[in-house]
Amino acid sequence: MLSVGFMASALLTVLGFLLYALFSFRRRFIELGTLRAIGLSTMQLTIFLICELAFLILLGLGAGTAIGVFIGVTPTIPFHTTLIIAVGVLFKQNIMAGYLGSWLISNPLTIPLFYFYQYELGRILLGIQTGAWVMPELTVAGIMNIGWHILIPLLVGGVVSAPFFAIPAYFFARRLAVAGRHREAA
Repeated sequence: MLSVGFMASALLTVLGFLLYALFSFRRRFIELGTLRAIGLSTMQLTIFLICELAFLILLGLGAGTAIGVFIGVTPTIPFHTTLIIAVGVLFKQNIMAGYLGSWLISNPLTIPLFYFYQYELGRILLGIQTGAWVMPELTVAGIMNIGWHILIPLLVGGVVSAPFFAIPAYFFARRLAVAGRHREAA
C-alpha cells in the first residue's frame, strides 16, 4: 500500500511540475518574447529557463524533505501520507521528497525512541507529574481518558522537537541536490 501511495505521489509531482512549467510559459509568453526581442538567443533563453526550473526543483527538494521530516518526527503515524500531501500541496512543495524525508526519519527503529523522548519532553513542558494512570473502568471512555493523558504530551513534545530535525534536513537535502547537479554538469 505504501508503494502505491509513493507511486501516486511521484506521478502527481511530475504532473504538477509539467503543468507548472506549461502554465508558467504561457503566462510569461510576453516576458519571454521581450527577452528574445532585446537580443537573447533561443539557446540563452533555454538556458535561462532551465536554470530557473533547476532552482525551483532544488528549493522544492529541500523544502519537501523538511516537510516530510517535520511530519515524520511528529507522532501522527496514521496520517503521515495525508499530512505530507496536504502540506505539500498547500505550500507547493515536492511531495515525493516529503515522503522520502518521512520514510527516512520515521521507521521502526526510530519511532519508539522518538515517542519516548517526545512524551517526556511534552510532559515536562506541560508540567505533568510522572505517575501511572489507573483505568477505573474498562470502557471506551476510560481508554480515551487515559489516551488524552498520553496523546497531548506526545503531540506537544513532537511539535516542539520537529523543527530541530526539519531545519537541518532542509539544508542537508539542498546540499545533496546541489552536489548532484554539479556532478551531472561535470
